[in-house]
Amino acid sequence: WRHWGTLQDANTIRVEMYPDMSEHEVDEHYATGLTFSDGRPATIYSAYNRKTVMRHMKWLRDYDLDGVFLQRFNVSLRDNKLRKVIDTVTINVMKGCERYGRTFVNMYDLSGMKGGQIDQLIEDWKHLVDDLKITESPNYLWHRGKPLVSMWGFTVRDDLTVADLEQAIEFFTNSPEEKYRASIMLGTNHDFHSRSSWASALEKADVISPWTVGRYGNSSDNSTFINTHIKPGQDWCDARNIDFLP
Repeated sequence: WRHWGTLQDANTIRVEMYPDMSEHEVDEHYATGLTFSDGRPATIYSAYNRKTVMRHMKWLRDYDLDGVFLQRFNVSLRDNKLRKVIDTVTINVMKGCERYGRTFVNMYDLSGMKGGQIDQLIEDWKHLVDDLKITESPNYLWHRGKPLVSMWGFTVRDDLTVADLEQAIEFFTNSPEEKYRASIMLGTNHDFHSRSSWASALEKADVISPWTVGRYGNSSDNSTFINTHIKPGQDWCDARNIDFLP
């Protein structure tokens, strides 16, 4: 639970809302060392537990949500033990989507990745296709005739270069083995449309999804942001036959 903070110390918890565990069964509750104000032990769930993920996918169906982007942090894949844990979560999501008729997409988060390391991403995608067989699932999302793969971080993380993006696009577009080819969704910075040095690479994407978290803090700033970045971003994509997902 690294994104939660140090769970044994309530002062370090980073989440803004504590999960409602009332629908989870006994074997889905994991101890944190914390207690609620009434003395009850505070427990949390784990996506490593298939029963829990099955319930989450059921909730997607119950509340009419189509599916999920499953984030896969590239830096975590260097640790084989952690990679096995992440693979287990991926399989859990795949099985849950198949049971409840939801769709899923693998989304690489490239935070912490250095330039020149795209080969690691390519190797991992081959692992997902060959070993976990995610693209053979009837519930893996296809877009424009191919499985969709999402990569977040280009134009956002300074360590990633245009050459890195070009290498990734070349692989997913023209891999000698067709089974590895995919439609490409890029998670970019909000001002992607004005970055001329990236334009020739970005325009090879099938979908662009600009990052907006923290970019405005009130309604007035939101209106300015829409006029400065969302509308120009939409126009940029429309002119290049790229789908726009702000």
